[in-house]
Amino acid sequence: MKFLKKLSISAVLGLLSHSAMAQLAPYQTALPTLNATEFAPGVVSTDAFEINTVLNQTGDEVIFSRCSDDFSKCVLMQSDFVDSKWQKAKVLPFSGDYTDADPYFTPDYSTLYYISKRPIDGSNKATANYNLWRVRRDGDSWGEPEYLPELSSPENDLYPSVTDDGRLFFPSRRNNSRFLYYTQITPTGFGELNKIPAEVYGENGAIGDSVVSRDGKVIIFSIRNRSDSFGRGDLYISRLVNNKWTVAENLGSKVNTPDHEFTPIFSPDNKKLYFTRIENNKGNLYEIDLSALNVSLEMIEPGQLSYRQQAFESLQNDTTLAGIPLDKPWKRSLYQLVANTMQHPAWGMNHYERNYLLTLKLAEMEGVKVDTDVLFAAAFLHDMATFQPWANGTDHSQRAAELVPLILEDIGFDTNKVKEVQDLILGHMFYSKTEDYPLAQLFHDADTLDFMGVTGITRILSLNGKGAWATNTAKAIETLKGFTEQLPPTLVSASAKRLGEARLAEMQHFLEQLEPATYQFKAP
Repeated sequence: MKFLKKLSISAVLGLLSHSAMAQLAPYQTALPTLNATEFAPGVVSTDAFEINTVLNQTGDEVIFSRCSDDFSKCVLMQSDFVDSKWQKAKVLPFSGDYTDADPYFTPDYSTLYYISKRPIDGSNKATANYNLWRVRRDGDSWGEPEYLPELSSPENDLYPSVTDDGRLFFPSRRNNSRFLYYTQITPTGFGELNKIPAEVYGENGAIGDSVVSRDGKVIIFSIRNRSDSFGRGDLYISRLVNNKWTVAENLGSKVNTPDHEFTPIFSPDNKKLYFTRIENNKGNLYEIDLSALNVSLEMIEPGQLSYRQQAFESLQNDTTLAGIPLDKPWKRSLYQLVANTMQHPAWGMNHYERNYLLTLKLAEMEGVKVDTDVLFAAAFLHDMATFQPWANGTDHSQRAAELVPLILEDIGFDTNKVKEVQDLILGHMFYSKTEDYPLAQLFHDADTLDFMGVTGITRILSLNGKGAWATNTAKAIETLKGFTEQLPPTLVSASAKRLGEARLAEMQHFLEQLEPATYQFKAP
């Protein structure tokens, strides 16, 4: 087949099928943004001073603030995503006369909270400090701005954010100290005002714009004056653990620089972080995937970690969860990509790790030398085309082989080895013809063996109701019975055949025990 030649990672979007792309919101990308990247350069982030990046629920509108160079005046702007690109921004109809900034939507996207210096006493005179305001939205129409006197103070009240349970957070300087305050939004106003303790900000930490995740369990602070700061102001993270906020930790050099980073906000799907970086005295808008920062905002049960979060934590030890070395930067990048995008009960990261380790075991038994770079890339990408946005209805092995050059080149993989990776991927399925290449044959055997034995049983049963192999329990049993006949003859190496005998016996024993218990499979 003809393989795709050298293309930049941005070209992936052009290669994805229309149906796959239709499932992506405009701010979403087929591949994670693993490095801080300017958002909509030249249209939203321009040579002017911009701050804030607030997307609507569908992601086809972005609201931000465009300010004067001396930061003395800001207006709220909106850009729409039309014809596959962000359009020239327009001033929101209620903004422009006075300084407005720091917009944030409520969870139902019906109300926009923001800060302003617009008059509060009936005059035309702007206030000396920022106050909290909100404005209702109905479709494309905006209501009249509403001043919130019960929350505002004589000092600057900044950067509101709202959680799913209706708590409003905002930093404010009161009594000569700035804290992150919060209150419950009620039908008649607001509840008691509380604050996040100062020890959360770290020693000497002075907070600025700070955002709380929708579930109220993560805060991204903008903090100055800490000894671990990279520059004039950095982004830090704190988590709610056992009802107590952890001391904020620096998010690291992928976000923070000797410049000033502030105005953090999460994307609607909780996978991206947007922020402002002041460069050459101008504010520019940036985005980065949270996975690149080992951060996840998944909703999980208290005290438990999702597989994705566990994978991110394993990065701290430079290994995968199963102990595979992440000894090169491109392996870390690929592992992050897979952890962020390829989760599945039967194929996905656990299966990838087993395939890698089992191939190594077979190679040792067969005396075959292994290029672990080639094996790692193939193991973690061979099923990528079973996931959106890469799946397009064609054979997933062929599709993956087409796409891997784009991904591997972008993360720094040796391009001279890409063809070998493609060979492994093209021959990995039990029904595939393998190349006359020992490592490809062993990878094929490993993938086939993973469909056998107790592991294979577990994988197929985990699919119950989620695929053609297991539309229901009866179909899953039928698939397993078929595998006992179909899979053993497809094993190539002598070592795999020996291992296959044991795994076949496990499957046959399971089915023998299950048959009478389910009345000859009639009541599974």
